[in-house]
This record gives sequence, C-alpha cells and structure tokens, in this order.
Amino acid sequence: MPIVLVGCGEAPETSEIYQRVMQGKAPVGQVLTVSDPPVRLWFARTTDEDGDLRLCGPRSCGHDVSDRPEPAWAEDREGDLYYGAARPGVAGVRARTVEGATVSGTVHRPAGAPLSIWTVTVPGARVRGFDFLDSSGQPVATTGVSGT
Repeated sequence: MPIVLVGCGEAPETSEIYQRVMQGKAPVGQVLTVSDPPVRLWFARTTDEDGDLRLCGPRSCGHDVSDRPEPAWAEDREGDLYYGAARPGVAGVRARTVEGATVSGTVHRPAGAPLSIWTVTVPGARVRGFDFLDSSGQPVATTGVSGT
C-alpha cells in the first residue's frame, strides 16, 4: 500500500472537506496519505481551552485521544481501509477476520505527529478485531470491532 506524507501547508489541505473537518482545530504533524483507497489521515488539536487531540480522516476528526490509556485503538474505516492511533511501543498491527484469517497492516510515524497512525486494508472480508504488536511481534493489545 503506497503512502505519501504531505506537509500541512500544501495544496491538499485547501480542499473543502479538509477545511470543513478542521473548523476549530489546528493540524499537528504531517498528513499521511494512503493511496489505495485514497485517504488522508492526520492529527489535530481543538483550538478551544481544552486543546483535545484528535485523529482526523476523510469525514471527521474523531473523539479526544489525549488521555486514552490503551496502547492502540481502532478509530474508523474508509471502505476496506481500517485505521486508528497507536502509542510508542506499538510496532505492528494485524486484522483478524470473522473467517479466521489475519491481515498485516502498517504502523506509520508521520513527522511531528504526537502518536502513530496504523492502517490495515482488508478487501472483501469482515473484520472481527485487531492485534497490536511490539517490535518483537508480541501482542501488546487487542481490540474488537462492533457489528461483525
């Protein structure tokens, strides 16, 4: 899955969707662009007094992730692409399908971002959950997916 990191001041951030999603927020770190499907993911802080940290995607910026205790968590999906955030110590991710298969994903570390962004593309299968792995491949956390 090819990716590109885009600086926050470049042309893609002038899109109407980005402008709508970013109302009341300031970007933090580089934007991650996944090419298949074409999705852009980034972190932002709310500009109010709380300064909540959020992982943003094509439709919205999610919930505050500043104080989440988990090493990693699922945030949303866009078609067959699932994504979320991960803290230091998470080096890998894999999806577990309802059918019993596992699909490896990628943990991205955009420059200047406060957390990593993980992605897994799972074409044509229902995802049951995710395993998050340390640098030696050992699980550090798991999460389920509702509605499967």
